[in-house]
Amino acid sequence: MIRALKAAARAALEALPHREIVRDEGGDLYLTRYLVASLPGDVYVYVHCFHASDADDEQHDHPWAWAGSLILAGGYLEERLGAFGYTWRRRWRPGMVNLLKGDTFHRVELVDGRPAWTLFVTGPRVKSWGFRDLKTGAVTPWKVRLAQRGVMPS
Repeated sequence: MIRALKAAARAALEALPHREIVRDEGGDLYLTRYLVASLPGDVYVYVHCFHASDADDEQHDHPWAWAGSLILAGGYLEERLGAFGYTWRRRWRPGMVNLLKGDTFHRVELVDGRPAWTLFVTGPRVKSWGFRDLKTGAVTPWKVRLAQRGVMPS
């Protein structure tokens, strides 16, 4: 029964508009983003499937004023840049809600390399993505960073 429900859910997701995001020139799959709904006020609802962890040497921020992530399955460890440059880690488990602002730099690390599924809701887009180098603190625009990795931005 559970296997049939999972198969039905996956088939329903595959019918939605979606995008596969790779992390490097090797084409390693990082994230599949399924568009569930576009709501008034420039609000979007996605289902995310994380296939891989973020790179070890950087954190990223988001282009939206705010976002929230309901962990559906799998969970992940988050490393987040806090006040005064302090970095903290937290484990996010199914049923928990992770809230983010556009200027929140963080990285996602999968638990035991297993996929993580989230329901991800975003507010209005207010800026572009950025990647923060953990050693230097320098922030690189997303298109530049992806080109450095050999990935053509879309």
